[in-house]
Amino acid sequence: MRIGIKRQRGVCALRRSAMTRGDRYRAKALELLARAEVESSPVLKVEFEELAGAYLRLAQQAERNDALIVEFELPRKQKSKP
Repeated sequence: MRIGIKRQRGVCALRRSAMTRGDRYRAKALELLARAEVESSPVLKVEFEELAGAYLRLAQQAERNDALIVEFELPRKQKSKP
């Protein structure tokens, strides 16, 4: 389960999402593969399959992105000289 912070109207609220972005992309890929299975047009069948492959690649990229930890420090404000 993922927990994220959602800012709305100046207030921070925790939100929970049972599915990660990668999971949502994989679910979409499965939907597209199911559509490809019942598609009668060979051209559309291939398109659905290729689109499903693209969603699977998005899922992999989303997982790689989620694993990244980016740390940085903002520069301190310098006191202005009179």
